[in-house]
Order: sequence, then structure tokens, then C-alpha cells
Amino acid sequence: MTQSRQCQDSRRGKQGKAAAEPHESTMRRKRAVMRDSTFVFWEASAGDLPIDWAEARRRIAEN
Repeated sequence: MTQSRQCQDSRRGKQGKAAAEPHESTMRRKRAVMRDSTFVFWEASAGDLPIDWAEARRRIAEN
């Protein structure tokens, strides 16, 4: 299994857990606070980690 595939599988697993308790009810209560949040996903090589805030802001601005 490639690292990219592992990351995709890991993301799916996390999404499944996000729909389960106690996360689901917690997120329902936080919905108003999180309404304006932005989530951006991208691939990065190990050599590019950790991502700094300037890079994160640049990526968010692109989307």
C-alpha cells in the first residue's frame, strides 16, 4: 500500500469516527462557532513538514 493510499484510508477512518459519538454531538454544539472555519487538504512530502503558518495561509487563500 502506498503512503498516499494510507493517508486516504486514514482520512476516511477519521471521517467515520467524526460521525460517531461523542464527536458527533460535540460538533453539533460547536456548529455555530465553527461555521466560518476553512478546511484545506493537500499532499506534502516528509521533507516539507512541518508546514508553517505562512504556507497554510497561502494554501487557504488559493481555495
